[in-house]
Amino acid sequence: MSTPIFRKFSKELFEATLKEIATSLDLTPYRRPKDPSAEWVYVLKPTVQNKAGSAQLDLLVYSSVSRKSGQARPKGTDQIRLVLTEPKTGHIVCGKEECKRTTNWQKTLANKIAALIQKGEERLSFHHCGAPMIVVKDRDNRWVRKCSACYSKEEEKVDES
Repeated sequence: MSTPIFRKFSKELFEATLKEIATSLDLTPYRRPKDPSAEWVYVLKPTVQNKAGSAQLDLLVYSSVSRKSGQARPKGTDQIRLVLTEPKTGHIVCGKEECKRTTNWQKTLANKIAALIQKGEERLSFHHCGAPMIVVKDRDNRWVRKCSACYSKEEEKVDES
């Protein structure tokens, strides 16, 4: 088995690849205000649907491209990461995916994006109020599913006190 060959790429190549993958989706360079990340983060806005209903979610793509240099970070520093979140709160709806920056990274990225959207369709559930369920840690540091709308209200109450 051969050793994977690390690939370095530019912001422009990464954006062109994302546009090619997601031609029908809204693509916007996006950096969350509380995100201390030094890399470019992009958001795709797929509509995920299943028997329970449908919701427009944010698929965040952490590019590993430095905001300073416009180039992928050095080998071994990080991978391209993907996460499906609820747009209003930024909380995770379902799992994460990672894409190694090796020879076929563009094809792998396309496959990982499709896999995460499919995972979202399989796991997306809704609270009785109609809001999507999110995954958060409870007081005992365990991952649990909560209503995104109700959880946001709980966070507001904590912030006010």
